[in-house]
Amino acid sequence: MRLPHATVNRGHGRPARRWAGPRNRALIVLSAVFLLALLGAASSGASFVDSGSNSASASMAMLTGVALICSLISLYVAGSGSREVTSR
Repeated sequence: MRLPHATVNRGHGRPARRWAGPRNRALIVLSAVFLLALLGAASSGASFVDSGSNSASASMAMLTGVALICSLISLYVAGSGSREVTSR
């Protein structure tokens, strides 16, 4: 499977190539939320190890759950785009 490329001629004889990959806003947003939740869970985990407080443990667990849900939804969204049937 070839990746989609857009060719741009810059006047140097051979065209430059830019990647014109899928621009799925849902995947971008889910990936950003996943990253923030994962960083927050790591920070809460470090706080929990340092202090042993219940609130740090609870926030670590909740943020880990948010990250897991985001990754599952991302897999579903990414998989649903590959089922399109194109006729050539």
